Amino acid sequence: MSSLQRIGSSENGHGSARLLGLLVIFPLLALTVMAVAPLEAAHAQAPSSSVVTVNAVNQFGEALPGDYYIVFHAVYYGPFIAQGEDVVATGVTSSTFTAAAGPGYTLQVYAYGSCVFSHWKDGALSDPVTFAATGAALSFTAVYNCVGAVIENNGTITIYDHRTPQSNWAPCFALVCDLGTGPGASMYVALYDSAGTVVGTGFSNENGLTFTGLNPSATYFLYPSDCDLCHGSTHDVLFSRWGDGNTTRPLAVTANDTSVNAWYICTNTCGGV
Repeated sequence: MSSLQRIGSSENGHGSARLLGLLVIFPLLALTVMAVAPLEAAHAQAPSSSVVTVNAVNQFGEALPGDYYIVFHAVYYGPFIAQGEDVVATGVTSSTFTAAAGPGYTLQVYAYGSCVFSHWKDGALSDPVTFAATGAALSFTAVYNCVGAVIENNGTITIYDHRTPQSNWAPCFALVCDLGTGPGASMYVALYDSAGTVVGTGFSNENGLTFTGLNPSATYFLYPSDCDLCHGSTHDVLFSRWGDGNTTRPLAVTANDTSVNAWYICTNTCGGV
């Protein structure tokens, strides 16, 4: 064998060794990538922490500020063997705390003066209540029965009625308003409670009509009426919209010193009045 042939054989041998090495390394790299990818996916799907809000109200839905609460999570000595509980948060209503993902939590509220815990707003009856952090915001409201608690009916709802500007219609219901003058008219308004019972009626224009003596935590329904063939004329005055553009009638309103604006249009030869 010549020198050239020996060198060629030697080079071919090293080339085969290098090729074998690459064949061994590449499968290992592939296995490494496959092993890391599921771990990264699992990490990406793991739940994050939750911001938890704790509130307290009496049997009428009125807030009870300053109700003390405490939050625990279990401490484990070994697999599935509870060793005890650690306090992870304390506070007073209404406030929030952050619950890390993973462990289960226990939330407990305590007596509030003469008020006795009744249930949670979602219907759960146990105190304490357990939950897990899922990454979504969580809210818990404890409902208490409070001896001697009464509804303070000091809520109000005010409605102001306005005319939509039209060339054939005076700009105001009232004798005078921000837009000019009018005939001194007003529109009939009714207020209903959630049971459909009429709790108040009256007449409103740009000067407003206020319903008083309402439960500020309750929802009422405000109905501004139409006026067909108004004041013996041939024209109709029709409800058009609320101040925010909403056209729902009746309008659900909370009596928390709330004010709304109703706008009307005139049809059928309004005659300038």
